[in-house]
Amino acid sequence: MPRAEPALRPSPPRPWAPVPLPAVALALLLGAGIAALVVAEPWWRPRWLGGLFGLGLGNGALAAAALLLPALAWAASRRVATQPAPRLLLAALVVALHTMALRAGPLNLLNLTIVLLGLWWLADLQRSAFEPRRTSAQQHLLVLFGVLAIASAWRDPELARGLVMLLPKLAMAVMLLRLLRHPAELDLALQLLVGGALLAAALGLAQSATYSLFGIELHRMEDEAPRFITVLGMNLLRASGLQPNPQAYCHALTISLVLLGSNLLAERHAPWHRQALRGAGMLLLALAVAASFARGPWLAALGAVLLLPVAVWPRRTPHWLALLGLTALVGLHTGVLNSVLDAYRDFTSTNTDVRLELLRAGADVVAVQPLHGVGLGNFGAYSPSVERYPVHNAPMQVATELGLPALAVFVAMATLPLVQVLRRQRQADPATARRLRTLALAHATLLVNIQGDPMAYSELLLFHSVLLVAAARLLAPAVQEATR
Repeated sequence: MPRAEPALRPSPPRPWAPVPLPAVALALLLGAGIAALVVAEPWWRPRWLGGLFGLGLGNGALAAAALLLPALAWAASRRVATQPAPRLLLAALVVALHTMALRAGPLNLLNLTIVLLGLWWLADLQRSAFEPRRTSAQQHLLVLFGVLAIASAWRDPELARGLVMLLPKLAMAVMLLRLLRHPAELDLALQLLVGGALLAAALGLAQSATYSLFGIELHRMEDEAPRFITVLGMNLLRASGLQPNPQAYCHALTISLVLLGSNLLAERHAPWHRQALRGAGMLLLALAVAASFARGPWLAALGAVLLLPVAVWPRRTPHWLALLGLTALVGLHTGVLNSVLDAYRDFTSTNTDVRLELLRAGADVVAVQPLHGVGLGNFGAYSPSVERYPVHNAPMQVATELGLPALAVFVAMATLPLVQVLRRQRQADPATARRLRTLALAHATLLVNIQGDPMAYSELLLFHSVLLVAAARLLAPAVQEATR
C-alpha cells in the first residue's frame, strides 16, 4: 500500500510578515525626524517651527514619541486583517476624545492615535488593493472642506498654523469611515463613548467639590477659559474633566445622556438593577452638565430629555407633545415658567451680550471677505472683545475664517449624516429604527451645543458624524439592498 503522506502543518505566524513596508518606513521616518529635532535643539531652533508649534523642541514628550512611534506602528499594523487592531484604535480614539487637555503643544493623544490610524489605513489599503472601493458623500465633503481650508491659508504662510489643528481631524474622519465595517465595532465605539462620559462626569463633579470644600484647583483648562462662576455669593469651579474648557467637556456628556435615556425608556422590562444603573448614570451626567455652567449644553440637554419619548415611542408623539404643551400652559398661568426664564436671562445676560457683539463683528468680516475669510484662527485680530475671543457660533466661525463656500460645505457635512439616518429609520425594523432615531437626537444636541461656542472644528463633531454615517450603512442593510 502506498504510504500516506503526512499532513502539512501550518507554519507558525511570523510577526513581521503582515507588516506593510510603507507603514514601517513612515513610522521610522517620523520617529527619526522627531529625534533629530530633539537632539539638534540646543544648536538649531528654527523660528518657523517654534511659531508653528508654540513650544520648545526639547520636550520629553517629543523624545518619548520618537521612541514609541515605530513600536506602536508595528503593534497597530501587525494584525491588520484581524479585529483587535480596529478595536484598539477605536478605544484609543475615544480615550483621546475625552482627554483633549492632556497635551504638550501640538502633541496629544489624539494626534498620536491619528498617526497610528493612518498607518493602519495604509496597511489596509495595501491588503485590499484589488477589492472594489466604495466612497461616501461624507468622505467627499470632508476632503472638499480640507481643500477649502488649504486654499484660505494659501495666501499667507502665517495662517498655516490653523491647518496643523484642522487637517489631522479631517483625516481622522476619512479614515474612520473605513475603520467602521461591522455593527459590533459601532456598538463598541458607542459603549466606549458612554463609559468615558460617565468617568468624565464623575471627575468633573469631583473637581467642583474639591474646590468648594478644600479650595484646591484640579483641572486642565486653558488659561483663557473662564474657570470660575459666582452663584448665590459662592465662588465655584466649573466642571471640565480633562477637557480644555467646560463647553467641550459637555459634548460627550449630552450625547451619552441621550443614549442612556433611550435604553432606559425602551427596555422597560429589563432587570431592575440594570435600569437602576442607567438611571444613576443619567443623574450623574445631568449633574455634571449642570456643574459645568455651560448654558448652551444646558438647553441642549433639556431639549434632548424632553424629546426622548418622541425618539423611543414615535406613535405616541401627539400625546407627549400635548402633555408638554399643557405643562407649559400651566407654568405660564402660575408664573413658574416666567420666573425660570427670567432667572435664566439674568444669569446669562452678560454672556449673551458678548456673543451678540462677536456675531455682529463676524457679520462685518464676512461682508468684507465673503469668499475666503480671514484664515483659520485669525479672527482674533478683528474681535471686539478684550480677550480677542473668536465668534461664539460654529457656522459663523467657519464663514468668518474660511468663507461662505466653506460654510456651505460645513453645513452639509454636519447635517447630511442626520438626514441619512432619519431616512433609513423609516424602513428599518422597530428596534433598529429606535436606535437610529436616538443617534439622530444625540447628534441634534451636538448641533445645538455648537451654536453658542466656537466648536466648528470639534473632533467630537467629526467623530459623531462618522458614527451616524456608519450607523446608516451598518444598522439597516436590508434597506440598502432594497434601494439598489
